[in-house]
Amino acid sequence: NWLPGGQTTSAITTSVPGTYSVTLVSIQGCQKQLSYVLAQPAPPRAAFSASPPACLNIPDCFTDQTPAGQAVSWNWNFGDSGAATTNLSTLENPCHIYGAPGTYTVYLSVTSANGCSDTTTKPIVVLPLPVPPSIQLNANTLSSSDSTGNQWSLNGNFISGATGQFYSPTQSGNYSVTLMDSMGCSATSNIINFIYTGI
Repeated sequence: NWLPGGQTTSAITTSVPGTYSVTLVSIQGCQKQLSYVLAQPAPPRAAFSASPPACLNIPDCFTDQTPAGQAVSWNWNFGDSGAATTNLSTLENPCHIYGAPGTYTVYLSVTSANGCSDTTTKPIVVLPLPVPPSIQLNANTLSSSDSTGNQWSLNGNFISGATGQFYSPTQSGNYSVTLMDSMGCSATSNIINFIYTGI
């Protein structure tokens, strides 16, 4: 005989937390009572971080920080419901591209193996990109339209130490300059094909 409930079967199924007791009766009429406490499963504690900075049209990546082992599924809403790309994800650590600057509320809902869930939110500020710099070739020297924040590239690869407003190439190729603003967002210039003559 089970309490609460009054069932007389050898086993019961329940999802309600509490203390359950059963009285066993032998064929000789002897009785013994056993008790079991069914505890409420601890819910997960949803948490996440975002990679700074969040820049317009650049993938912004999110990292789930829910304590290890607490979540088996993730549901993200990146808050830009009018975006051309989907604003939802079920990945553990997704990336998302925002198509307009502004402040968005990101939602993360996690669910544990026993079906418990938790939701957390965090505001994300998406910054506009700086105005792309332009470059000019004067004799054998390239010049950027911006005096600071420059990083020169050759064939799409950053040139180590080439961060000034001017750069004198030592080999032929396609040169560009990337401008990074004080918030960490960047924009890249036009490309100039330079032919090195060794002069």
